[in-house]
Amino acid sequence: MFVDGKVALITGGAFGIGFCIAEELLKNGLKGITLVDLDKARGKDAVDALSSKFVKGDVVNKKDLEDAMIKTVKTFGHFDILINNAGVMNDTIWEKQIDINLKGVVNGCILGLEEYLPKYNNGTEPVIVNIASTLGLTPLYFLPVYSSTKHAVIGLGKALAMRENAGMQKVRLMTLCPGATLTTLLDNLEKRSFTPRLTETINNFFEEHPEELPQNPESVASAMVKILENGSNGSVWVAQGGELYEIEIPSLTEYKKLRRL
Repeated sequence: MFVDGKVALITGGAFGIGFCIAEELLKNGLKGITLVDLDKARGKDAVDALSSKFVKGDVVNKKDLEDAMIKTVKTFGHFDILINNAGVMNDTIWEKQIDINLKGVVNGCILGLEEYLPKYNNGTEPVIVNIASTLGLTPLYFLPVYSSTKHAVIGLGKALAMRENAGMQKVRLMTLCPGATLTTLLDNLEKRSFTPRLTETINNFFEEHPEELPQNPESVASAMVKILENGSNGSVWVAQGGELYEIEIPSLTEYKKLRRL
């Protein structure tokens, strides 16, 4: 089992999908885990539940994230898996959303890929998994900025996974795109768009789109274990409705030409 004996760091790991991933990794033999989150109270609860290490930190602050990686190595002796999970879904605070959802992932990738994972792994191939969203593949009209950040995360992962980046560093880098998931991100959804005129449409969204009914975060955690075991470098995965499948992002030459001008 790939997870067995490894050490992981998960951003946004105090609750929600991040916490469920931590729990599932530990069930699969993970040696140690560091959770990085701004929510200190929930972080303490997570540590009590998982016997993990918690570091209060802001992924937008590169130094906070680097301190967490340093503490991970000092505590457990090595560092093998980085999961860039921290994110918010609220277009009313779109500047902050871009910082957390994109800058936070960039910070994690730069530190993990260029510094800590190649140097401090336990002798087997280290891994980075960036958490995007199905909205990074099909944008949602009432969350255009959130959708944009997740498009960017997918593009970042594809570029960094190339031979000249992750390939040279001998790091495997993948992207996981969960569909709608039952976490606090879905609470008061109608208040998360900067377009008040869409409130009624937002409230009826899941009724009109039953295929988008939210899954449990445990499904995403199970998907994470599977792609850590089986996913290849540069692969993009969708975890939706309890299903997990790999998708292919076409190259420019593979796009269908609709018309020429």
